[in-house]
Amino acid sequence: MIRGAAAAAVVCFGLSLPAGSAAASDWCRLDDPAAWAAGGERGCAAPADPQALPEELALPLPCGRRAVFRRIIVPASSPLDHELVWLGAPESAGGGADDLSAVVNAPRRVPLAGGFTTDGGRAYYIGKYELPAHHWDLLARGLFSTDTPQEHDRAACAEYDRALEGLTPRRALPAGGLSWYDATAFTRAWTEWLMALDRARLPSHPPVLPWEQGTPAFVRLPTEVEWEYAARGGQARQEDAVTAPTHLVRDPATGAPRPGRLEEIAVLSQSGAAGSGGRRSPLQGIGTGLPNLAGLHDTLGNVDEIVFDLFTLTRPDRPHGQPGGHVVKGGNVFTPPSGLSVAHRREVPFFDLRGERRSATTGFRPLLAPPVFVSSRPANGAWQSGLHNPAQVAALGQARAALTQSASAERGAVREQLNRLGREADDGRLAAATLQEQLRDIQLSLDRSNAELNARDREILRQQVQSVVLIGKTIGDIGTNTFVVRRDLEALLADAAGMTADAGFARRVKGLRQALRGQDQSLSAAFGFYVGNVAALAGQSTAAVDDALAYLKGEMERQGLEVLRPPLDHVAGHVAEMRAANGTLASDRSREWLYTLDRTRRTREERFGPQE
Repeated sequence: MIRGAAAAAVVCFGLSLPAGSAAASDWCRLDDPAAWAAGGERGCAAPADPQALPEELALPLPCGRRAVFRRIIVPASSPLDHELVWLGAPESAGGGADDLSAVVNAPRRVPLAGGFTTDGGRAYYIGKYELPAHHWDLLARGLFSTDTPQEHDRAACAEYDRALEGLTPRRALPAGGLSWYDATAFTRAWTEWLMALDRARLPSHPPVLPWEQGTPAFVRLPTEVEWEYAARGGQARQEDAVTAPTHLVRDPATGAPRPGRLEEIAVLSQSGAAGSGGRRSPLQGIGTGLPNLAGLHDTLGNVDEIVFDLFTLTRPDRPHGQPGGHVVKGGNVFTPPSGLSVAHRREVPFFDLRGERRSATTGFRPLLAPPVFVSSRPANGAWQSGLHNPAQVAALGQARAALTQSASAERGAVREQLNRLGREADDGRLAAATLQEQLRDIQLSLDRSNAELNARDREILRQQVQSVVLIGKTIGDIGTNTFVVRRDLEALLADAAGMTADAGFARRVKGLRQALRGQDQSLSAAFGFYVGNVAALAGQSTAAVDDALAYLKGEMERQGLEVLRPPLDHVAGHVAEMRAANGTLASDRSREWLYTLDRTRRTREERFGPQE
């Protein structure tokens, strides 16, 4: 660390850090311990430009500390798009009369959208780690002063730095013993400090907070759906809630996604570390387990994580209407392993007889996001907020119109009838007051129905595209298996001199030939399904199909499913070709498609000749 009045200031992404604060090369050791463990100073990337919305963002804190956030992208192509994210535990769905899990955490779909505009959709940022205790100590020591945020209190920071001497990354524990009000107080103080820091920097230096158009972001608690979506690594499908009770990790040896084992990702009581002062703590240093696919550590065990939401029960059809205390997620070191999952949720009252409800094993993970309505960015690029944003108003109006637009002739006819009745009422040909009220109610119901049906149609189309991609991959897999069987058959025949009378040899040959015939039939059927489905997609809205393709591409990138990238590219090209050909496919093009999908077909024909 840099110490002493004579020590020079360091500069980190345009942010001057005074003497007595953590150096640019030192903050990462305790604030990003997983990166430090991966390669020391070389493992710690320099903080990136926040306005570029990088995958990883390091926000400053007093005394030269930094907090690392990870970007979570939610697919979207318009301002009113959202994902319907599956939350909850599937085993809770069929509980009996005395099983509380069925009314606490049954599977349910909840809408989610991000606030930052990115190439892949809309994004938010969430802490890479649970808030560490040495960050909480900044608030406890009163170091979030907004009077002169660029000039930290040298004496107070020096005392703070001395308190961190001897603290190693593995002993950098998460902050515990916090209430919901403590967590919101920290995010409030931090945001006010960051805003003051940017006021002092602008206009000569760019802000340290990321902006959405003409509005700076702020730090807050995550909602339950934001937390669970990120904890699942950006997974939204029902099958992920069923098959991944923990979460997926990237295998350290192969780099391929796989379900994480509990001992690799969760901090449980038997893995406690020594806390400050030599006392034994059941908690463990942040970042010691494997991260999920979104790069988050410690979402299971260690400390319960406070989220913004009020707790409600879950009815079979929707959330129950009575709000209670607040929700904590992810379990803590004492949660039984059998109940530990990213779906784990628990109610905590705001108060008990002792006052605010606190627990040594309760902390939180911060989130960074902008408000819904943002200011317009000035044409000259200045950092200025509070300007009217007509472009956003127009985009929201267009998005709503697209959602409520009739998606079928029947619904369009109903809408036209309603419009006609409305005109007649306006002309005085019908009893206007009563009828207009009824028409408005019907119109609202119709708009809601159209929006729901269009969202369902969109989800169905995404599933169709995914099915065609999987069929394309299956064709390639069948072709590869056919090559292996043909090779084995040729090798068996080549080595069979004098064995033709052997009954076992004959059975093996017969079995291989039957397998070849079965694979050839399967390949033919799969290709027929593929062409038919591509033709069906080509007959649908170009924009809708392109949206589904883009969505699936983003999902594959987020989940690391590179194996599906080639068939996805083939589907996109084949749909475009089929559309240009008005739904017809010439025989020579059909054969070329087959060679494209069945990668070993030409090799089989050249090496073995036509199939028997």
